[in-house]
Amino acid sequence: MSKTRTIQILLFAMSLFFTPQLKAERINYQESIERVSQQISNHLNIELKAQNIVSPKYHGLSFDEAQVQDLPYLYGYLMILEEEIKKYPACFFKNRNLKKMYVVKKLFYKEIPVEGLYNDSNHMMILDFSRSKGNLNKLRHNIHHELYHMIAYGNTEANDKNWLELNQEGYSYRKSEQRSENPSTKNRFAPASSGFVTNYAMSSIEEDKAEIFAVLMVPSQHRLLLKWLQKDEILKKKFLYMKKFLKSYCPEMDDAYWKNLVMGDKKAN
Repeated sequence: MSKTRTIQILLFAMSLFFTPQLKAERINYQESIERVSQQISNHLNIELKAQNIVSPKYHGLSFDEAQVQDLPYLYGYLMILEEEIKKYPACFFKNRNLKKMYVVKKLFYKEIPVEGLYNDSNHMMILDFSRSKGNLNKLRHNIHHELYHMIAYGNTEANDKNWLELNQEGYSYRKSEQRSENPSTKNRFAPASSGFVTNYAMSSIEEDKAEIFAVLMVPSQHRLLLKWLQKDEILKKKFLYMKKFLKSYCPEMDDAYWKNLVMGDKKAN
């Protein structure tokens, strides 16, 4: 990460606690939001909207747009979004159906609060910039989680017997209200059940894969995962399975790519 980008992210973190009051500052945020939005749009060859959004026709979907007091948060989030997207080789977005991206707050799907959503039939992705605004790593994680759903759409992953066989014998994915929230006895911060990176990953095979992928893409989480693998053979198999899939999907995501992603971040910090 460059020194300038680090300073920008630190300023964003400060904006979580201090909201600018001067009109001139608001104009600067507005101009910056438009600039970064256009840069992301150009990079992905899509339409990105963070303001003046025409609500997509999608049953059960609701959200609010950023208001004036939200502009520092929105700008900071867009900087993070641009940085995370630029981690990917060009082949990652090749032949994908993504045409529109919306950045909103208070995102709900069927009255359930969500951090993001990908819908292939509408060619859109919606990201909530506000729910995890106090946790920069979670913001990054959620971006990659939705991007995994984008590349996985159309695959038969819900019936991926090879993946299912990696779990403990007899394991079945469960709804959120049935999941155990107890910590792991093997690895600090890990869920109680072996083979999962988060409790949310235990809800379905799609979310299991998306959560592991997101962890791979956030260097600090990736490094923690490497430690977990030493005591969790199931998780290690899923880790290798995911890396193999990604290399077949996007050949540039090879061992050298992952080493550079993880170690490059460490050197920058």
